Amino acid sequence: MEHRTLVGDPGNVPSERPGTSPTSTATSASTTSSNTTASATTRIPKCARCLNHNREAAARDHKRYCPYRICTCPKCRQTVQRQEFMAQVLLRRRCQWEEDQASA
Repeated sequence: MEHRTLVGDPGNVPSERPGTSPTSTATSASTTSSNTTASATTRIPKCARCLNHNREAAARDHKRYCPYRICTCPKCRQTVQRQEFMAQVLLRRRCQWEEDQASA
């Protein structure tokens, strides 16, 4: 896992997932590649906007409290556009699925 810190902010300590340490990260990277089962690795979604600003925050229960939710920097604008596009794609996919279920 890559640790990110803000440039010019030496007091910022990068967040780590519980149960991991810098020494175990190097060994877990080699074992994770050999274990491809879903139960072996648990995916923890991160907030895309916080990642744009070199911070790691779990996405769960974070949407309202994200310090960058109203950020208008180019990376965050691109993230918002991508999220809106994917929401439209998902809506179309669900509508198509409902139509297929109704006609069957």
